[in-house]
Amino acid sequence: PDASIPAGSRIVVSPDGDDANDPLVAPVRTVRRAIDLAARHAEYTTIALREGRYSAATGETFPYAVPSGVTIAGPLDREAALIGDGVVDGLTLADGALVSIALESFGTALTARASSTWTDVVIRDSHVGGLLDQDASVTARHLQISAAPEKCRVGLDLRDRAALDATGLAIATGGEAVFAHDQSTV
Repeated sequence: PDASIPAGSRIVVSPDGDDANDPLVAPVRTVRRAIDLAARHAEYTTIALREGRYSAATGETFPYAVPSGVTIAGPLDREAALIGDGVVDGLTLADGALVSIALESFGTALTARASSTWTDVVIRDSHVGGLLDQDASVTARHLQISAAPEKCRVGLDLRDRAALDATGLAIATGGEAVFAHDQSTV
């Protein structure tokens, strides 16, 4: 543990931030920098996104693996959107949460590898909205997935023994809404 970082600290990310900033004092600019800091210092448990669009134009280099136990949260009254290039994947969560964020134009927007919670998440124009892999267990509250028919193959893809517990699920795509393989459950 790093004694200089209080347990339960958060990293604020802002389009106006600077990745050279000390995250205990001022916002960083990229989600990439926040994830790197959270991966190196378990004391950081929340990455708080301010309103804005986070893409290659602002320094993002998707895909990202969110460290275990970390929550990425956007503002409740405005949109914080992660924007891909339509090919690369977005976020992979092993054990964590997403709250009030949007993901747009990814190969696979979200991948769950263990237990995670997705609350007030919007996914737009991604080839696969969410992939629940192997023994992943996702609790989704108010999850919206939408895409033009030519952009989305499947809204949610559940594999092996993946489990989805969802309320407020809205999927509007040209592909399959939920595809449950093997022993997965919805």
